[in-house]
Amino acid sequence: MKPLLSVVFAMLFSVSAWAGGSAVLESSGGSETVTLEYEGQRIRLSVSQQERQGEYLLIDGTSAYAVSHENGQPRVLDMAVMGQMFGAMAGAVGQLPTQLDHIPGTIEHLKPLQHDETVAGIVGQVYELLYTDNKGQQHMIEVVLSTEPQVVELAGAMLQVSQTLATVFGQPTAPLERFNRLLLGEGRGLLRVGDDMRVLSLSGVAPSADRFVLPATPSALPDFGVLLDQAAKKAPEVVEALDDMFKALEELQKR
Repeated sequence: MKPLLSVVFAMLFSVSAWAGGSAVLESSGGSETVTLEYEGQRIRLSVSQQERQGEYLLIDGTSAYAVSHENGQPRVLDMAVMGQMFGAMAGAVGQLPTQLDHIPGTIEHLKPLQHDETVAGIVGQVYELLYTDNKGQQHMIEVVLSTEPQVVELAGAMLQVSQTLATVFGQPTAPLERFNRLLLGEGRGLLRVGDDMRVLSLSGVAPSADRFVLPATPSALPDFGVLLDQAAKKAPEVVEALDDMFKALEELQKR
């Protein structure tokens, strides 16, 4: 699920109240296409990669689930369980294995560049965004914003994904909230973010309800927290405990 999650974590938007719709987004300079379907607090996100067919992420309120298939049978992973695992790992090694360093720590300015750009058939205004990341480094990128209701609605769905996953993985949500105030607080949504994200198509037709139904009961993961705790307290068992953990991760990746 790594490519899917990398796309999700790159989305820096906010929650709003929406009727529903769907969008196709181009990410990572055109290397990947993402389909986002949303209605209310329910969101489904999938990528276009052939090897990832049948894999998608479902968000329902504050819960997140990763769906995949094994031998034609659906498998569902509760992302909160993975978040707890990462939390246990953070306690053992001093940091989370998933860092959101690219999230703007401080928005320095958002300046209009006095020209428009059409994205997905929608005319938006081009802005210069200067921000300082969580490592103290400054970045300048172009963003295309629009006040079209469907674009604002899409932005709300995007940050619903980001905020939910940030919470699940124990990451700070304050930067997302600041970005929310900067955009949605002014009734604006995003059509393009530099070369990292571009809207290819946007529809205001709500998906059918069955698109948001879990195809199976979420399965359990091994208790990695217990394994790591044992490794920390009993030095002779460190190698064995870590070996068990990595074997379990390998099995998870095969599913």
